[in-house]
Amino acid sequence: MKIAFILPGNNDTPVGGYKIIYQYANELMELGHEVTIAFMYHPYSKKILKVKKLELRLKKYLGRKGNSQNVSWFPLNNDIKIVQNLIEQDSLLHYDKVIATSPETATLLSRFSDKVGEKYYFIQNYEIWNLGEKKLKQTYLLPLKKIVIAKWLGEEVYKVTKEYPIQVPNFYDHSIFYINKQIEKRQNVVTILNHGEPTKRTKFGLRVLEKVKQQIPDLEVYLFGTGEMPVGLPSYIQYFQKPTQNQLRSKLYGEAKVYLMPTILEGWSLTGMEAMASGAVVVGSNIGGLRDYITNDIEGKLVDVNNFDQYVNEVIHFLNDEESRVKYAKRALHSVEKHDINNSVQILLAALSTN
Repeated sequence: MKIAFILPGNNDTPVGGYKIIYQYANELMELGHEVTIAFMYHPYSKKILKVKKLELRLKKYLGRKGNSQNVSWFPLNNDIKIVQNLIEQDSLLHYDKVIATSPETATLLSRFSDKVGEKYYFIQNYEIWNLGEKKLKQTYLLPLKKIVIAKWLGEEVYKVTKEYPIQVPNFYDHSIFYINKQIEKRQNVVTILNHGEPTKRTKFGLRVLEKVKQQIPDLEVYLFGTGEMPVGLPSYIQYFQKPTQNQLRSKLYGEAKVYLMPTILEGWSLTGMEAMASGAVVVGSNIGGLRDYITNDIEGKLVDVNNFDQYVNEVIHFLNDEESRVKYAKRALHSVEKHDINNSVQILLAALSTN
């Protein structure tokens, strides 16, 4: 098949949703499909559309590039076609399947004619931050076939459309995330993601760990993210900016007893799976996006999002109780192994073949 994915603007920065699409693109190429990744001009606004179209046409006429960016952080197959600054359908015609990957790209794709190909909306999160909840729900009514990555997202789509979309579960790369350092006899290390999005609740998580430190004096915290190191971190917190996947596996997840996830909104958190595959126990929020691959009190601990003390107590429990931690970590490792890209690709291809 000839398949195109439409992504929002490219800032060449690691993003979980982009990573999933890039992995699908590589795998589909390996299976013999022809794949294009189109980056929508972003930010997208009706007010700038006409002006931007003229600007891009002028630059094309003068032989200059638009505001395109490279993809340097992920090893994309060199044969994947890249389209930059997508606004009009002319550069995206005659595909078998065209897949929008966000509310903005779904809105754009819905305005294109059927000449582009059969149109899909691949829903990866409850993306209220750009459009607001009302407009987000309106995108679920667009004339596009819906695919979701998680059960809870399917339920949100059903509330609006009264139709259950096909679920294509996320996965992690088994060749990158695995047990690099034995689960047993790890030091009192907790890893947490640093993220500017308020729903990730990094500051909340650091307050949890400050409380944990009072009872676990030898606690070390590994904080990682793409941005600059936060100001004023205490000495027990090490910061890792833009760690490689090998660093994540071998150190950040691979040395940790616990991966703390105080987030309150996730489509399907990839980092949790990666941590589990690397031997860390997840203490996270009891939300959709984690429940799809963590059964509470079996593969990890899922906490009421408002229960600060329970986050503290669960982290302390796994730091102090070696037998319990190892038991949970091994169950998590066994459970998460089923989330393999080969399985997800076959489900995706089946979804794209459904009438």
